[in-house]
Amino acid sequence: MPNEFRNTPQNLTAEMSLLGSQMLDARKIDDVRDICRPADFYSDVNGMIQTALNKLRDGGSHVDSVLVAEQLTATGKLEDCGGIHYLMELLETVPHAGHAVHYAK
Repeated sequence: MPNEFRNTPQNLTAEMSLLGSQMLDARKIDDVRDICRPADFYSDVNGMIQTALNKLRDGGSHVDSVLVAEQLTATGKLEDCGGIHYLMELLETVPHAGHAVHYAK
């Protein structure tokens, strides 16, 4: 019988660092896309931000915190995601953009 009280594996700092890495280097979006999908995030907010990153990349847009904020605003989700303040926090959390694959795993 499954344990309904089991904790889902989670590492919110890794999620935040992953998102920040992708905002610093859009090529990382391609590197992690097959490893980590928006639904894989423990935090729904972080999953929404990953969706915005993917959409920007798929549209051929440049990617940075301002453009992610614009994408989230266009879908009415910026405030649900903590606003521009949270996006800035993501950038401050990431120690090294080159570790994005590690964070995704």
